[in-house]
Amino acid sequence: MIASLTIVASGAADGNGYIKCMIEDAELIDDDTTQDQGGSGNPIQIVDGYGCGYSSKNDIVAYNDVDFGANGAQAMDLLFGYGHNDGSVTTLSFMLDDPSSAPIATAEIGFTGGGEIANAGWVRVPMTIPAGVHTVYVQFTNEKSGSISDIVFEEAPEAPAASVDTSASPDTAT
Repeated sequence: MIASLTIVASGAADGNGYIKCMIEDAELIDDDTTQDQGGSGNPIQIVDGYGCGYSSKNDIVAYNDVDFGANGAQAMDLLFGYGHNDGSVTTLSFMLDDPSSAPIATAEIGFTGGGEIANAGWVRVPMTIPAGVHTVYVQFTNEKSGSISDIVFEEAPEAPAASVDTSASPDTAT
């Protein structure tokens, strides 16, 4: 059974080329059939000092209705905590608008110093998100748990204006 806690997330460009989304505004989608695969047997949830905690395989953090403006985004910076100092990594997939769609990006994140926000590190994930309003899904894809705090999308550069070649003009008949 899949359970979800819905909180409407809305991000918008801040005027400096960044779109910030807070974990408190995300929708947490728990796959309760995998709670023993990375989590502590608890559903994914907001945990003080950690951001989203108790993540396990197949759990999803969804950022709904994020406005990527006219340019879209070219990367995501993810504040992520991972506490296993054993050479292992947690793996994430990022989907756009449909959690069952093909990933637009993936990431492997190793030890950051701990799962707490105080030990989290910023991880940059290049991705292309088109202009407009979209939902971004972040899915844990292995049994190694980690904590997402906040995400910041970097706005894509403005597309160059189409130029019109005026150097060759048609002959005018008189």
